[in-house]
Amino acid sequence: MDKKNIFKEEPVTVNYILYTRYEVVNLSFGSEPNFKGFWKEDVFIPENINFSTEKYNGMIYNAMLMRTITLFPTTSGKLAIPPLELQVDIRTQSHSFFDFGSSKRYPIKSKPVNINVKELPEENKPMNFCGAVGKFKISSSINKTELKVGDSFTYTLKISGSGNLKQFDIPTLPDIQHLRFLDPEISTKINKNKISGTKSIKYLVIAQEKGAFSIPSIDFTYFDTSEKRYVTKSSRSYELDIQEGDGIYIPSSTAQSMVIMEGSDIGFIIKKTDLNNNLIYFNSFGYWFIWLIVSLLIPISLIYSSEQRKLAGNIDYLRQKKANKILKKYLKQASLNVNESNLEFYTAAQLGLGSFLADKLKIARGSTTEQLLFEIEKRKFPDSVVQKIKELFEKCNQARFMPGGFSKENINNDFKLLRNIVTDILKLKI
Repeated sequence: MDKKNIFKEEPVTVNYILYTRYEVVNLSFGSEPNFKGFWKEDVFIPENINFSTEKYNGMIYNAMLMRTITLFPTTSGKLAIPPLELQVDIRTQSHSFFDFGSSKRYPIKSKPVNINVKELPEENKPMNFCGAVGKFKISSSINKTELKVGDSFTYTLKISGSGNLKQFDIPTLPDIQHLRFLDPEISTKINKNKISGTKSIKYLVIAQEKGAFSIPSIDFTYFDTSEKRYVTKSSRSYELDIQEGDGIYIPSSTAQSMVIMEGSDIGFIIKKTDLNNNLIYFNSFGYWFIWLIVSLLIPISLIYSSEQRKLAGNIDYLRQKKANKILKKYLKQASLNVNESNLEFYTAAQLGLGSFLADKLKIARGSTTEQLLFEIEKRKFPDSVVQKIKELFEKCNQARFMPGGFSKENINNDFKLLRNIVTDILKLKI
């Protein structure tokens, strides 16, 4: 680990390295470690066996980096970094000219290591602290400062640096009269080390009144782990010049000024005397047919509008609706690899099943196998279904290191297992 004494939410990088003086024929991972008390991000998992020579404790070894992860502690106290389990096949020595040797499998694992996690200090904690831990800076931009009533512009905040970029809340904007800020579009770009990156927060803003207005600077407070104190940084402020618009903009809030159109409240006198005779014949087929159509359209339109509101206002509901489509795409890709006996089947199976479960369980896509299994056990999935999911994920992990260990029959059987899992999940009420 790069450090053993950290604060809550402060990232720590963990490397698992295998040192050996034997000839390794094959490698595979054992069961997935349970990183209890941490949010985990995978940084590196090798695709092939690749050893290099290193000196360790005064001796020369063949060394291979087996895994790199970044951990974000979600609780304080003494926490354990769990061991990594491996299945290692070692080449045995030959005993005669005609004995070419064989291999023997050994299960090995690293030792657990403790790490001390401290709570963030309550003293001098600002009211606007939103949970950011690390080292950050904030910047802002605006695409125009001169516009007309009813026009819109984009206001962007960018928070960049290193720390728990995915975990903290965005800064709260103050209420600004006569400017309507729509819900922001938030995107987070994380670098390969899973620690540093940039969080972008884009607001679409609509000008509601004529005049000169300002967007004040926005304060962003984070806990600096190197200085061990809270730091507040601010974006720049902007002055806006809003002119009279060509059209009429009706504010969405009653707190805005009243819009008055003088001269349009008196209608013209109608002088036409020839009136059309539009009698409705109550006993006609057309009359009752129209009423039938209307009576059918009303509930259909209500159901449709209700569905659209759910899709627009509830991201989790939208993800659940699209989960089956995403799964279908990966299943198609997996079936093509099965027909070709291609080990890429396991990649498609793991991505497809992982994304499908994440959408169904309403958790973040890209969640680790450990997080997925924790959620399905918490939702009390049947033990038989949980066991099948664990079995498939373990085979997907092992396929990374055993290119020759999976026959066509293995892949076909695992494809059947995947279909059985999907069938079982679709029967459940989640």
